[in-house]
Amino acid sequence: MSKESKKRPHSTKPGEKETGLRRFIGNLVSRHNVFIDASSLLHKRFSKIEPDLFAALREKRQCLIVPQRAIEMLERDRSVEARYALEKIRDGVKEGLVDVFGDDGDEDAGSALLSVFTKHAGHYPLALITQDGDLTEDILQLNDRVSLQGVPAWQSRKVSVYRIDDGSNRLEVPGEGRRFVDVKQLAREDLLLFIDTSTLLQSRYRAFEEELFTSLRNEGKQLFVLDRVVGELKL
Repeated sequence: MSKESKKRPHSTKPGEKETGLRRFIGNLVSRHNVFIDASSLLHKRFSKIEPDLFAALREKRQCLIVPQRAIEMLERDRSVEARYALEKIRDGVKEGLVDVFGDDGDEDAGSALLSVFTKHAGHYPLALITQDGDLTEDILQLNDRVSLQGVPAWQSRKVSVYRIDDGSNRLEVPGEGRRFVDVKQLAREDLLLFIDTSTLLQSRYRAFEEELFTSLRNEGKQLFVLDRVVGELKL
């Protein structure tokens, strides 16, 4: 389950334009083994993020991993969303952009995903796209288990969970409440760090910025800023 680049013949299709979402997904799939659940495949906005998702997979020569039980769920569903997702997943399998996993012993897609994440959390960089709140909570709790094992946060590979935003064509991190993180520790984490307009415009950002960039420089990390954010700052 390593993230070595897979040598496939496919590459970016002619006419595909890079977007902020595509860059984000490209960074995600190049650094993580990315799984997706049926709940996100059936989401009304999956059709909006799917072009960027598969363009990023194609460009980075990586795979989206889908449980067999999720595909079976799509096959039983008669909705337009299910037919669309099933078509794209089948096309992805043919193109080498989708890997399907699972066996007859899996109770359902959620159980199969939890089993894989439980086995590999802390050892491989894993990310899940799901709308399922209960599954999200179970997956994120694995990060606490890794910490309890005595593995320093900057050495472990924590699992990540994303969901399709209900109000826009993007991926978001499910709300976890307020979290206060030491900047030096944050820079050491195996994470992609993004910053948005609201933080850049905070009155105390200037005091925070010096320590942030010093920590990033020391760890050889980058801070990502979307084109949209830069545009908002120019207004």
